[in-house]
Amino acid sequence: MGERRNLKKQSLEKLQQNLEQTEHQIEVEERRLNLAKQQMKVAKRKARNHSLIVRGAEVEKAFPEVKVLTEEEFRAFLKCIAHMKSVHEMLEWSVNHSEYNRSLASSGKEQ
Repeated sequence: MGERRNLKKQSLEKLQQNLEQTEHQIEVEERRLNLAKQQMKVAKRKARNHSLIVRGAEVEKAFPEVKVLTEEEFRAFLKCIAHMKSVHEMLEWSVNHSEYNRSLASSGKEQ
């Protein structure tokens, strides 16, 4: 009977050790997952910042005069443009004919 207790004790110790190793591995994997999430957030933010900078530069290239406007004046300029029907029609046409939309349609993943 003492041999059985000894086996149970060894089994319990081994199970406890396995549990601790598994818990440690879970902690390690959770840290890796959190790090990957943080890196993804940083990459998305950098991509968005890059996109905003590129688009702003394109506006300045199309309308060089905006460089001298204050932020408030620039905002007012954009609001004026936004109220022009012809601009909305041109934007709608551009969106409908964009390469991105064509690629979605050809891959069968339309919105």
